[in-house]
Amino acid sequence: MASTWQAIPAGQDQRYQSVEERRLDEPLEERVPQARYLGGFHREARQWIHTRSEITIKDENTKLGTEIDGMKVEAGTEKILNGSEHTFRLGRIEHYFRSKETKGGRDPLADIRKQLEQLDIKTILPYLPGTTTHVVQNKRNTAKGLQALINAKYVVTNSFTDALIEATTPTNLNEDESMSLLEEDYDKHWPNALNFLPAKSKEPNERPAEFFAPNPARQAIFDGYSFIFCDQVQFETLLPPITNGGGKAFKFPLQLGRTTTGEIVRFVKEHAGEKGLGELEDDSTGKGVVVVRFRGGSDQHQQWALDLGNQVALALGQRLIEQSEFMDAILTNDAKILRKPLQVEDEQG
Repeated sequence: MASTWQAIPAGQDQRYQSVEERRLDEPLEERVPQARYLGGFHREARQWIHTRSEITIKDENTKLGTEIDGMKVEAGTEKILNGSEHTFRLGRIEHYFRSKETKGGRDPLADIRKQLEQLDIKTILPYLPGTTTHVVQNKRNTAKGLQALINAKYVVTNSFTDALIEATTPTNLNEDESMSLLEEDYDKHWPNALNFLPAKSKEPNERPAEFFAPNPARQAIFDGYSFIFCDQVQFETLLPPITNGGGKAFKFPLQLGRTTTGEIVRFVKEHAGEKGLGELEDDSTGKGVVVVRFRGGSDQHQQWALDLGNQVALALGQRLIEQSEFMDAILTNDAKILRKPLQVEDEQG
């Protein structure tokens, strides 16, 4: 799942399912004159990824007036706030507004969407680079999880959304104008995504939580690398994170029980800019081609695929990598660990 803040025009249009008025009271003796906030959720906007909410502030003849972004709002007039950040002053007190992107996740997302849409948070199924801010899932070593890490985003469990909902719930439901913890102190009460990491799955190494913090440098981790796949599912699964990381991926048309070692070696070397059937000329060091180990699908071809993979590794002089190894390379921002000369003892058995 992935989500971002969305825009909702304010007003009385029937398309808005929860138009509300919330008073922003001025303190002490200035509490009688008020400014008013109008906002609502547009039913059709829940999957409009590139939209953002509009908040309207109206001055209701306040004694000291209302000021928005340094400009005076005339008594009785309204101003729509549709940018990402605004400052406004009610009387002598200055408030700072900032909209931020976050994550949430029989529509499989119906329940969580119902909870998060009123917070102006989108929940969607596909990963959208440049839009998705958090990936919510039970396992972290998945294609979407890898994309999130490459794009400097977070991978969290459903507990993160629970914590977010709790932080945005008024602390006293019996009071009309009770504030939530997030309203009281945004920086203090915004949930720390690193405290909600999914459990380790098929990963070669256990890494501490700080390795999962956003790192923009990962966006070029696969630059200069070309990954060769013989399995269609593997290819389709890993193509998005590889391309997000600046790399390339190619699919060899494997024929179970029929493909030969030479056919795969020739395909690999062509994409390495080489000819012939010998070992790779660069000794499999630095950037270049990497072959991902494949499986035979049915039990009938499991051993055949294993033997063929070992023969390809011997012919190329390069170790074939497992699909699960991408995670550690991304976390350490070091793709070199995926491309190493063959250690014969590792490829036997």
